[in-house]
Amino acid sequence: MAVQIVTKNSNTASSIPDPATLVQGELAINVKDRKLFSKDADGNVFELSGSGTGGTGTLQQVTDAGNTTTNDIETGKITAPGATFDGPVSIGGTAAANKIDEYEEGTWTPDVTTNNGDPRTGVAISNAAYRRIGGIVTCSLRLILDADESTGSFKFSLPFGGGAYGCCSLVQTASMNGDTLNGYISGAAMRCGFPPDHTSGTKDYRGSFTYKIN
Repeated sequence: MAVQIVTKNSNTASSIPDPATLVQGELAINVKDRKLFSKDADGNVFELSGSGTGGTGTLQQVTDAGNTTTNDIETGKITAPGATFDGPVSIGGTAAANKIDEYEEGTWTPDVTTNNGDPRTGVAISNAAYRRIGGIVTCSLRLILDADESTGSFKFSLPFGGGAYGCCSLVQTASMNGDTLNGYISGAAMRCGFPPDHTSGTKDYRGSFTYKIN
């Protein structure tokens, strides 16, 4: 007749063996939680590494705080109140085109000058905000021109340079059919010319534009 060996066990969820019930190295199993325990030389009961709920438990149940892994982890969905990534994130592939290495949004104060770099009066910029995703930057702003300064051209600084290129077209708010203020990026700044019909008064322009950086 075969001899059956039965390990000490419990069918009570979350039950851990009392140290007094085990000798050093003896095994005990919680069959409800599918966890295996033993006792060390100091009389402490511990859970054996790798024991757990047979693949049906949560990640919290089968890992210890502070531990890391170098293995790939595949998930169908991650729901969390927030996440921080120390490096770039790849979406849809591992190629450079799938990588996002920067996300930032905020405001900046454009420095308005002539194309020669001298201070430019009669040009006021406010509500300047930006959002950067990787190498794409989207800006929005309000720009007010004084007709007394409506000759020549001007430029204003951008929140990011680094080989920037792109253009803008800001709409005059008095009328959707009113004039527009156009510009193009050169030397990490947006360079603009005054609309030809801006000959009197003060005009309010608003809009947004997107540009690319390296």
